[in-house]
Amino acid sequence: MVTGLGFCLPGVEQPLFTAGEVWELASNGQSALKHHGVYYGSVDLSDDAFAERLPELPGIFSRHYTNAHRFGLVSLVEACADAELSIRSGELTDAAVLVGRGGIDANISSYLEVLHADASTTTPHQAMELFVRGQQALTPSDVALVQGR
Repeated sequence: MVTGLGFCLPGVEQPLFTAGEVWELASNGQSALKHHGVYYGSVDLSDDAFAERLPELPGIFSRHYTNAHRFGLVSLVEACADAELSIRSGELTDAAVLVGRGGIDANISSYLEVLHADASTTTPHQAMELFVRGQQALTPSDVALVQGR
């Protein structure tokens, strides 16, 4: 049974988070995917908009998330709000979360960062940070692992 829907999709002026926002755009025949004659989707999810929905998420984890992880977490929060369920109360212990995502764009920047790292100037701490970011970016489609946490 689907009890709630949540999104983090491209919008005209800002990301679309709720079923109502997506419906408002689609029901009026609008698209947020065409820019200057080229079809692409880009979600401009600011750090503030992310932190507003997940203020208790420790930076030690969230600073390494790819956009795919961040979009998935925001979608989870919005779906729970739509279903009138709290992610903070423990009432989701037996819940199942279905996640959809397409593309490989989220892992490219992390891969390039590791590829271009200079071993002679990278400190051990920076190397560890690169490793963590790289590992998290390897599975951007596995957003459910981050949401499950």
